[in-house]
Amino acid sequence: MCIQQIVIGCILGDSYLTKSGCLQIEHSIKQKEYIYWKYEKLKTIVRSEPVQVSRYDKRTDRIYTSYRFYTKAIFKDLRSLFYPTGKKIVPYNIEKILISNLALAILYMDDGGQGGNTKKGVIINIVGYDLQSRRRLQLAILKNYNIELNLHKNGQLYIPAKSYNNFYNCIHHFIIPCMQYKLSITP
Repeated sequence: MCIQQIVIGCILGDSYLTKSGCLQIEHSIKQKEYIYWKYEKLKTIVRSEPVQVSRYDKRTDRIYTSYRFYTKAIFKDLRSLFYPTGKKIVPYNIEKILISNLALAILYMDDGGQGGNTKKGVIINIVGYDLQSRRRLQLAILKNYNIELNLHKNGQLYIPAKSYNNFYNCIHHFIIPCMQYKLSITP
């Protein structure tokens, strides 16, 4: 269950599932400690250690360096759930598969951060998802974790101060040291 929940959190966050069912995990060079943490947790199902890759971005005229690794091709079932038409969505059964605090913590470490006008306001950036996916994720988190979220027009899920303590209590045990900066304050 631990590996499955790590994978769910990764897919909801920054990771990509290939058509063959390999999970591609990639993070910037600044998050080297984080990607190696994921690698250690998933070591039994990966093909090789993270490798450093550089990519030219013509929009910014810069070269970006990151670390990347792939799992074995064992997630075709999840590929059909998360990419039914080729574009990543939040699956219709998300409330049945996003079931652990660990998965929620990984989603937050991938796409979360501080936000709002209060020290206890945090966001989860889900701008890559369509509106229906965002709503499904919002409702699943409310149902499974009793955390109220506001869905902003800019594609962010905002966790207001009144829900922060509950959110913090769900995830803080799983936030690794290099990602602690994403938690604004302890309740």
